[in-house]
Amino acid sequence: MFGGSRKKKEESVLSEMTPENPPSSRGGGSVTGFDPEGLERAAKAARDLDASRNASAAIELIKTQEATKQHDAATKRAEYNLYAEQMRTSNIEKEANEARKTLDARTQHERVRAEYSDELERKRQVDMLNAQKYMQEEQLKKQEEMVARQEVMRRKTAEHEAKIRIQAELEKVAA
Repeated sequence: MFGGSRKKKEESVLSEMTPENPPSSRGGGSVTGFDPEGLERAAKAARDLDASRNASAAIELIKTQEATKQHDAATKRAEYNLYAEQMRTSNIEKEANEARKTLDARTQHERVRAEYSDELERKRQVDMLNAQKYMQEEQLKKQEEMVARQEVMRRKTAEHEAKIRIQAELEKVAA
């Protein structure tokens, strides 16, 4: 009842673990477990291919296919190199355009700055000339006022002197 099913399970597990194509035991088995049968089959296939009358044509076909693959790879490399060169050229052109635009903007800025500086200098000179003209006019006014005051003082002095002479003559006449 308890031990009978265990033996059946062990047999089924052992049958599942055995390989479907067990190596033949016709000799040559080694201690390391290396099976030379696959290698022997490959060598036999190579000998059969060498002995075949189409072997040279197959080899030529393989060589041609390999040359075609290499040519395709070289073409792809050349296309990639051309694309990379075009991208480098495009990048150089873009950088040159950006540098030109930057230089144009800088030149424009310097020109505007120079024009503004020139305009300020002209305004400063005009203001200086106007200030000088104003100062000269003010000085001329002061001189004219001084001349007028001197003239008034001279007249007053002359009138006063005339009054004094008239009085002195009146006193002479009265004396």
